[in-house]
Amino acid sequence: MKKILLSALQIARTDRNVQDAAFCTACWLGFASVVIASVALPA
Repeated sequence: MKKILLSALQIARTDRNVQDAAFCTACWLGFASVVIASVALPA
């Protein structure tokens, strides 16, 4: 399991497309959580 994780980290470190995909996913998750919070908190 540790070997799989380390190889995945190595790929993510060297592959630009993987980095972009991870960044996009993080951005969308952050955006979605802000929208959910702004809708849920006032109510």
